[in-house]
Amino acid sequence: MLDFLSGWKAIASFAGLVVVAGLVTYGLITVEQHGEAAGRAELQPKLDAANAALGSLSAANAAQAKTIADLRANDALNGALIDDLNAKIAASAQQAADLASTIRKLQSDDATVDAYLRAPIPDALRSVLNNGGAVAGAGRPN
Repeated sequence: MLDFLSGWKAIASFAGLVVVAGLVTYGLITVEQHGEAAGRAELQPKLDAANAALGSLSAANAAQAKTIADLRANDALNGALIDDLNAKIAASAQQAADLASTIRKLQSDDATVDAYLRAPIPDALRSVLNNGGAVAGAGRPN
């Protein structure tokens, strides 16, 4: 019977150890869960602030992307306008060169045109031409 009791003592000791180990494990898990919950509660305001900042940055990024798209569209329009203006300037320069050539040919072919072009320009007309179309003393036109 002594062997029987010593077997029960061993089982009881082992069961006691299992119970103690279970209690310790439960305690550790509870402490860990409480720590995680406290950590979450402590970090939640920071996480919310970071999410709000991210939302603001996303909105700012979208606004900047729209501005960039608008600038690119304006750049393309400006390029087209500059090309058109350069074409008009080139056409005007060609027209002026053609006119000068025509006048020189007329001057060499027609003595009256030559005499007219060699005549002195009256002072009143010279003053208007030198002032960009303004009559002397009247100021520049608007």
